[in-house]
Amino acid sequence: MQAHETALAGFLSEAPVAMEIGFGKGLFLVGLARAYPEWHVVGLEVKRKLVMAALGRIEKAGVTNARILLGDARELLPRYVRPASLEALFLLFPDPWWKKKHYKRRMLSCEQLAEFAGRLRPGGLFLVRSDVPMVLDLTREAAADVPLLETVPSAGMELPITDRERRYLAQGVPYGEICFRRRCEPVSACRE
Repeated sequence: MQAHETALAGFLSEAPVAMEIGFGKGLFLVGLARAYPEWHVVGLEVKRKLVMAALGRIEKAGVTNARILLGDARELLPRYVRPASLEALFLLFPDPWWKKKHYKRRMLSCEQLAEFAGRLRPGGLFLVRSDVPMVLDLTREAAADVPLLETVPSAGMELPITDRERRYLAQGVPYGEICFRRRCEPVSACRE
């Protein structure tokens, strides 16, 4: 194991861990790290330009409990995150991948939600926000087939906003969210 992987493994095991997939410019990530200093906050992003912007924001804010990984969450999560270890997982304003040929890139299939649920500790939070009602509808449908996830009315905690959310609030663009908690039963697959 390389030194940076060893350091990351330590970071992921030393405190409760919250993770944001696709963090944009990092406003939510930094806000979460500030609001919950007892947590270790990790962001996953595929775009190098956004990683650089978020690193600058983290440095400027002086938060020490945040880390960033460049790459696809579908590859990084199983590689670095132990099962049943995340306190919270956030997927905020994901790309809806409108074209049928791109559906495979969507992060909210039953199989992907089962993977996410398996990385949450029992009682851990999974939150999705979107301005695209179809994204929330598809998430609800897929989650219905993931026995580990139960829908809850809200996150039950004060959460920071994203850059996109700030813009939507200023412009009056509606958006919604759906929240889940991981059940305590040891069930891990999609229902047939």
